[in-house]
Amino acid sequence: MELFGYIIIGVMLIIFSWKTSVALCDSGFSELVPSLLLGITSIMIFLLTIFRAGNILFGIESYERLITLPFKSFNIILSRFIRLYAENLVIVLVVLIPGMLTYAINTAVSPISLVLIIVGIFLVPLIPITIAAVIGFIALAATARMHHRGIFSVIISILLVFLLFIVTFLFSGNSENLSDIAKMLGTVISSYYPPAAWFAGGVVYGSLSYLLFVGCSIIVASLLVLIFGRFFQEISAATQERATGKKFVMSAQQATNCSKSIFKMEWKRYFRNHVYVLNTLVGYILIVLAGLAILVFGLLLYEFIGELSAFFFVIPIGLGFLATIAPPSESAISIEGKHWWILKTMPIPFIKIIDAKVRVTLTIGLASTIFATILTCIGLPMSIPMMVLTILYPIAIILFTAYLGIFLNIKFPSLDWENATDAVKQGPNVIIMLVVSFVLSALAGILGYFVNDIVGLSVMTVLMFTGTVFVRMKLAKIDILTIE
Repeated sequence: MELFGYIIIGVMLIIFSWKTSVALCDSGFSELVPSLLLGITSIMIFLLTIFRAGNILFGIESYERLITLPFKSFNIILSRFIRLYAENLVIVLVVLIPGMLTYAINTAVSPISLVLIIVGIFLVPLIPITIAAVIGFIALAATARMHHRGIFSVIISILLVFLLFIVTFLFSGNSENLSDIAKMLGTVISSYYPPAAWFAGGVVYGSLSYLLFVGCSIIVASLLVLIFGRFFQEISAATQERATGKKFVMSAQQATNCSKSIFKMEWKRYFRNHVYVLNTLVGYILIVLAGLAILVFGLLLYEFIGELSAFFFVIPIGLGFLATIAPPSESAISIEGKHWWILKTMPIPFIKIIDAKVRVTLTIGLASTIFATILTCIGLPMSIPMMVLTILYPIAIILFTAYLGIFLNIKFPSLDWENATDAVKQGPNVIIMLVVSFVLSALAGILGYFVNDIVGLSVMTVLMFTGTVFVRMKLAKIDILTIE
């Protein structure tokens, strides 16, 4: 899922960079391209790093292990800073190369300017990473005693995904509107982010201000590594404090059934781990955005491809695919980690635990998918049978893959992880789930194309509802004590 999400975002960024550069060059404002792209790239790096930098630089997962090894604090911080740099350099390459290449072709830049561009690309991440690391450290220290500090990362990251889609949409209009927006942003960035103006001055006009860009980038990054390296142990210890000393007050007790209690526990566990949330929520966000886009542009799409309305059956298949490539249930067992023994010792049937974990997937998946499919039915002039199947097919595939995901995780558990990322992103179950989702979607498409759209979706819907019952029956026979 993570790779799929990165590919989508990467394609969007390439299109954004290319179209922005083309619009500015065609409108005679090519000198704004370097500062605009560098500024936007720096903002993206800052926003994507600020809530991760603190945990990466001073993360508790490896602190206790590393502190006992004969490594200098400076080397630990340097290695982690290099990791941040390498991750963000990918963003720089994706955004800057298409845009700067377009700029170079349209303006016939000199060899010296070309060298300055290449050198600048590798220096761009340093300043925004440094600023994000400082603010991220302050935020980590300030929220160290909070029980739910991870929720802030989840909310901000989700908002960033929506923001990226909105920005890409704004920059997908006609060239005149695009150039107006780009000119405004370029002027603002040059005024409020001096490194962008310094970089552009050197590339466009051969100004010595480029030396300020180079020197400032290297100096601020070096100071960060030196200072954080010097006080690494003290900072790490301070950021790992937890809320203590709060007086416990017994509130009113309320009886509830076993299944509901387990579901509440699983729901809280899901949103407590922001890595788990971010790697399983992107598909559902894309579904909602797709539904909104179809609602707004559905009639326009129909007028444009009216003769292809017979291919509307592809829409529920696409929504179902997005909802099932990384369901939370595929990592629901592994995410327990070292706490798995607690569930193993609980005096309740294992199938109730399974149902509670699956309900988390169904609650999020069905809510987002039903919402998107209803918007789709409103936005496109579909027949009644196609409307029904547009809603039922995604529901069926979500139910099937929710139970299949946890079945695969039981067969391929990963409980000895040190970082939640390993439990969520790695393992044969993750790869198999992605392949199954693709095969099911492809099979539905083949049946719809070669047989009949209504018949194809109907057959797949019935098969997946039946498969859900079969997989749950298999799960009911599994002994929890056999899972290690």
